[in-house]
Amino acid sequence: MKQFTRALDKDGRCFNYLCRAFPRLTSEKVKAGIFNGPQIRKLIKDTEFQNSMNTLECAA
Repeated sequence: MKQFTRALDKDGRCFNYLCRAFPRLTSEKVKAGIFNGPQIRKLIKDTEFQNSMNTLECAA
């Protein structure tokens, strides 16, 4: 997850979705990719998160 979030475009849809999905996390934690297990599971199950990714991000 850390490598994935570090590779994201910080102005892109996917990164903005992460910031909105976890408003209690600071932007620095989101940029660093610091998520706990339940947060990662929530993202994997979330179809809106998958729709916010472009093809390159989805392939990662």
